[in-house]
Amino acid sequence: MDAPLPKVDRTALRAQLLAEFERTVDAVVDAIDSAPAGRVICDSEEPARVALDRFRCQVYEASLQAKVAAAEAAFSPSGQRYDGPQAASQGPASLQPVDRQWSGPSVPSALAQRRGGEPNAPGPDIG
Repeated sequence: MDAPLPKVDRTALRAQLLAEFERTVDAVVDAIDSAPAGRVICDSEEPARVALDRFRCQVYEASLQAKVAAAEAAFSPSGQRYDGPQAASQGPASLQPVDRQWSGPSVPSALAQRRGGEPNAPGPDIG
């Protein structure tokens, strides 16, 4: 079973998002204040919705990032170990060759031979 992830520091997240919250409130109020009489709802609803949606996305993204940062800060590579019954272990060394293993010359020399035998010869024109 996985260990629970650490909690997000809500105080730090609030402080991080406070300026964006204030900009969002300003955008909503500006939309309402700039709408003409008799069209306040009609003319301000969409700009207010856009500002609030943008803030909602920013809060969610910042919250996820804070969770990831908290998990990374709590991560200990030496603390992760799995010794269950399916844990992989290396078997004894074998003198048998591995199937389909390249037994020819090294790759660079094989590529050079494919180009016509000259180490710096240009390859075929694929154009």
